[in-house]
Amino acid sequence: MFLSDEETLGIVIDSANVGEYDKRLVLLTATLGKITAFVKGARRQNSPFLATANVFCFGTFFLGKGKDSYYINKVESIKFFDELRNDYLGACYGAYFLEYTNYFTSEGLEAKGIIHLLVMALKALSNKELDNELTRMIFEMKMFAYAGEYPEVNNCTYCGVPTSNAAFSFERDGIVCKKCYEEKGRGRSLVYLSPTAIYTMKFILSTNPQKLFSFRLKDDVKAELEHFVEDFKYKHIDKEFKSLRVLKEVLNGTTNYT
Repeated sequence: MFLSDEETLGIVIDSANVGEYDKRLVLLTATLGKITAFVKGARRQNSPFLATANVFCFGTFFLGKGKDSYYINKVESIKFFDELRNDYLGACYGAYFLEYTNYFTSEGLEAKGIIHLLVMALKALSNKELDNELTRMIFEMKMFAYAGEYPEVNNCTYCGVPTSNAAFSFERDGIVCKKCYEEKGRGRSLVYLSPTAIYTMKFILSTNPQKLFSFRLKDDVKAELEHFVEDFKYKHIDKEFKSLRVLKEVLNGTTNYT
């Protein structure tokens, strides 16, 4: 006995074969959060789901609800991100973005904002004129904002005064102004962030994903933020991402990759 279709915006973030012809998908949806959904006969050559029951598929999903599981009955307004599927390095970045999203999402929590972020990040990866490593850093930090674990980069975490010339305290998860740094912050898990780096972090954390991925950074500021983001992730994430390890191996083993 099935309930009537539920229509929701969604994107496939994981896919696995089940039995001889079926598939089990992990689907991130705007209204239901992260769910598992089955697709009957998805691997048959004449199946209407042959292309859609795969990672990166983004569109409107019509879901049936059984006793214990969701089933996909139809998909409309589909985007496949073929640019990533057909580019090995792009696919590696995309796989990491999907695994990272999987880590931060859960069932029952509305995910429209995260879907928007993920889709815009995948579009940025598809744009050969943009820096993939900068796109990755932006995506990683913006996801923290949606998860509610973002760093305080507007006001000193001791005195509350707005500042852009500050150190960052990993102990307090926020910036410390020069005065408080001299008085009580020195030597306590601090790293200096330049005013440009702090401004960039403010922009990343406050800007709509649609306008987020088109800016560029000078190499020194980019390197500064990359180190900061890695340290921030190390503190807050208790998981090793297999897809990130693969991506780094590809990057480290490739010169002049095309």
